[in-house]
Amino acid sequence: MIGPALSVFAVMLWTFVVAGQFASSWKLGVQVRSGEATIMVLLTTLVAFIASLRRSRIVVPPRSMFHFFWRAVGVGLVAFVLFVLSLVAATAINSAMDVDFLVAVALALLSLLGAIFGARLTSPMPVERTPRQRTLLVMLWVAGTVLTLVALLDLGANG
Repeated sequence: MIGPALSVFAVMLWTFVVAGQFASSWKLGVQVRSGEATIMVLLTTLVAFIASLRRSRIVVPPRSMFHFFWRAVGVGLVAFVLFVLSLVAATAINSAMDVDFLVAVALALLSLLGAIFGARLTSPMPVERTPRQRTLLVMLWVAGTVLTLVALLDLGANG
């Protein structure tokens, strides 16, 4: 349950940081409205939630749908608690020191660690993927890296 929860938490946190930057002070293009940013966070979190549960179901099949339901509830709760705790800590640190850029970088790195360790804890052995799935995964990581760098560069430029 911890591996899938970390994976969901990672996507939720990353989307919150990147979409939040695009919604709050994006100067290089069309600014994202806060409602659109919220939808992005919810949509990517839902996709990560479904993907993580599917992966955990393959690695450790549940005894019944009842157990699978409670696994899903646990994954969602743990991911949400980790998300809230990280935001509370980030807010406290930023309130005390006013270091927006460093907090954003720390949250992005925390989400990266959550993605890496979440996948490893869910299934220590690499999952077999089709060439199409591998291509999609690489494209998602490249897109995520580019979006993260653009958001952090924008934050650094705008202070």
